[in-house]
Amino acid sequence: MRSLNIYCNDTIKDSEIVIRSCTLEAKDGERLSSSTVLKYELPATIGLPDDNDAEAYLIATILKAMAEKRTLKVHGSVSKTLLSNLTEFRDAWNCWLPDLYHNIDFEATNIDDSVIVQNNAAIAAFSGGLDSTFTVWRNTKKLAGYRNQDIKACVMVQGFDIFKKHEYIKAFNQAQDTLNDINIPLLPLNTNFRTVCKQDWNDTHGVALASCLNNFKRSYSIAIIAGSYNYYVYPNGSNPLTDSLLSSSELRIVHDGAKFNRHQKTLGVSNWTKGVNNLRVCYSGLQRHVNCGRCGKCIQTRLRFVVNGLDAPRSIPILKNGLAIRKIFLPSLSLEKGYNQDFKIAKINKIRIKFKWSYYYMIYKSKLLRGIKKISPKIIRNIGKKLYHAFSDKTNLR
Repeated sequence: MRSLNIYCNDTIKDSEIVIRSCTLEAKDGERLSSSTVLKYELPATIGLPDDNDAEAYLIATILKAMAEKRTLKVHGSVSKTLLSNLTEFRDAWNCWLPDLYHNIDFEATNIDDSVIVQNNAAIAAFSGGLDSTFTVWRNTKKLAGYRNQDIKACVMVQGFDIFKKHEYIKAFNQAQDTLNDINIPLLPLNTNFRTVCKQDWNDTHGVALASCLNNFKRSYSIAIIAGSYNYYVYPNGSNPLTDSLLSSSELRIVHDGAKFNRHQKTLGVSNWTKGVNNLRVCYSGLQRHVNCGRCGKCIQTRLRFVVNGLDAPRSIPILKNGLAIRKIFLPSLSLEKGYNQDFKIAKINKIRIKFKWSYYYMIYKSKLLRGIKKISPKIIRNIGKKLYHAFSDKTNLR
């Protein structure tokens, strides 16, 4: 039997940080095939779960075990609530992607049925992007009705999209500057999750966030994950259906904002000047703590502010020409529809879009390349080169 065994390690402490970790042993029968350590580095001021508490580790590794067809064996303590939720979580992902995530069993040496008294204090994952900025703003301003959560702190993770320490510090300080405006502290956390769990990040970012937030459950009983997409997009690593299934008896996971699309979120944060000007949306720049201004994420975020008649974030550089737009490839129809929606809103608001023909070039180039993608990668490269040279800077598209 193939298995993935989770062994809890003793917490390492010093004056400023603590490190919670577990050893993951993959076994084929009795033979040990691999051994790795998954760890979380947190501030020493945080009240931590017991050393034997394995819930964060179980959440982090369930998709890894499903992808590798391994029974999950937890040598530690897990709540019955979490095991019940993960049973449904497993079934959902197996239904969505049965060839990738297989139906596995999991077990724990100690199942805790005790009921934990909750304090209703919430902690939110915060990256400084539009989704998390919108979530913090709407909950802080009590705009979510009965679903409002009392956010007492936010946490920013190093090891998801930012790996270099100096870049993380700069991004952290910028995010803290945003949260200082509404008197919410920002807590750091460093993890090696992405080097241990190497499945597609589009699938695993939900369990990655939930596992990190689980480490704070002794101080906060509610953890908030900002919605990336609305109710119509499945499967996605973080979504309103399965995020709540990562809850345990001590920590309730709340997926926030699935009702709203990106335009609604843009309008929602428009009154928070500090939050808008400190937005960090880029995942493509050489320096991960700043927005490059030239990738699809930067360009479309800026465009969404412009077409709604709003001042664009100062943190996103202004384009001098349309070349960067024409270089973008839209791999899916949904991304193309997003730009078409931008154009409709601009028309309604009577907003002139700068470099409009560059956007049209990007859309039709992407449509063409998607259509022939299955034919030959070589053909795609050749057509891309010809299109690029045909519409080079000499054409001066605007």
